[in-house]
Amino acid sequence: MGRRRRAESALVETTTAVAAAAIDPASRYTPPAHNALVAWRAGPALLSLTIGAALWEVASRTVHLPFLPSIGAIAAAFLRMAADGEIFAGLRDSIVALALGFLLAAATGVPIGLAAGRYRRIGEVVDPYLDALLSVPLSSLR
Repeated sequence: MGRRRRAESALVETTTAVAAAAIDPASRYTPPAHNALVAWRAGPALLSLTIGAALWEVASRTVHLPFLPSIGAIAAAFLRMAADGEIFAGLRDSIVALALGFLLAAATGVPIGLAAGRYRRIGEVVDPYLDALLSVPLSSLR
């Protein structure tokens, strides 16, 4: 058994024992043992996000580029836009566009795909167009 596996097993056993001792005897709920393991593994991710945010802040204060605002300026703009309702209007517009695009794609793509799969002639006609569209970058289709 590797050193990492032993450390994880010891962590799970310890957290299970601590969680079992902290549970109210009247409660029937027992938290799963993997919760502590997930929290333990989240540490490196949180550390990397914190380091990235710190580097961003240092870079924004050092370089003073218009497209690299500080994290504080980003948070202030977010709060201002949320209070004005600007973010929610943009979010609504994006969700509507996403839903309409999905419905249009499903309404056309599913019948064409079913027909191409069922009838060989339709598949032979549609296949070159699908192959051509698959080779086009998504950014150029906008």
